[in-house]
Amino acid sequence: MALCRALCRVRVPGSLRDLLAPVPVVPPSERIGRQMAIMASCSSQSSSSSTHARHVTGGSGFSDVLGDASPSIRITGYDSKSFVVNGNSVSGSMFCYEGKFLLWNVESLGDVNPAVLSVLQLVRPKPEVLVVGSGSRFHPISREVKEFLYEQNIGHEVSDTPTAISTFNILQQEGRRVAAALIPVD
Repeated sequence: MALCRALCRVRVPGSLRDLLAPVPVVPPSERIGRQMAIMASCSSQSSSSSTHARHVTGGSGFSDVLGDASPSIRITGYDSKSFVVNGNSVSGSMFCYEGKFLLWNVESLGDVNPAVLSVLQLVRPKPEVLVVGSGSRFHPISREVKEFLYEQNIGHEVSDTPTAISTFNILQQEGRRVAAALIPVD
């Protein structure tokens, strides 16, 4: 909800608002531990406009919609329709960066184009690498998407989703600025 409020305060292309939606977080009933305390602390901080939507200098006019850096994300599981992120179930495709995860309105790699990756133009600092999970099998990204990532000076790694999850977790543990765009395994 805070992300939607932040998107309303910043100048964002209309198509981007349709691509991002608040993530429904479903905590496991038997485990409300450290992850939930971190999530609660992050959501209470993001309700303040000063910590969530900052003005970015440099002429773009965009603010960092993901806000300040927060605890890292750990993807610990997946199934055919969802992922387990920091002990919470997230249904559907998702985009992860800097301790935040968002639903990503993509059903297959064929739906991926520069418009659905335009969130990469809004985040600061920009990720060094985008890890793309293409589902149950490897499918290459389009030339148009490769050119977009090159223009943004963002490297990319495309693989099947299970491999992409492992790559994302490892790169993040190494302290790299890594984003992940993951499509569930069919």
